[in-house]
Amino acid sequence: MTVSATPSKFILYQSNSQIITITSLYDNVGQAYLDSATITGTLQDPDGADIAECTDILFTYVAGSQGNYQAVFGDINFTPAVGTGYTLVIDGNQSTSTIHLELLVEIQARQS
Repeated sequence: MTVSATPSKFILYQSNSQIITITSLYDNVGQAYLDSATITGTLQDPDGADIAECTDILFTYVAGSQGNYQAVFGDINFTPAVGTGYTLVIDGNQSTSTIHLELLVEIQARQS
C-alpha cells in the first residue's frame, strides 16, 4: 500500500501481510529528506490495546530513495476481529525531527 497523502482510513485484511509505505519523509525546517530515521508502527484495537502480532513493527529505509520507508504488517496469523475503530500509531525520529501519526484502520475479512 503506497500513500501519497495521509489517508482518512487504512483497510487491512485478516490472515494477510500488508506492506505500508511512507513516501518522501521530509524535514521542512532542516530542508532535507529524512533518510536515517527510526520509525515503528503499532496497531491498536478499538479499546487502545496493542494487537500482539503488530506491535513495534520497524519501518525500514528504502535504499537510494528520498525519505521512503516500508513495514510489513500481519501474516497468516493476523486475525483481529473484523470492524472499524482500530488505530495505527506510527512514531519515529531522526536527530531533532520527530514523526507521530495516528491513522484510522478498518479490518476486513480476507476475500480469497
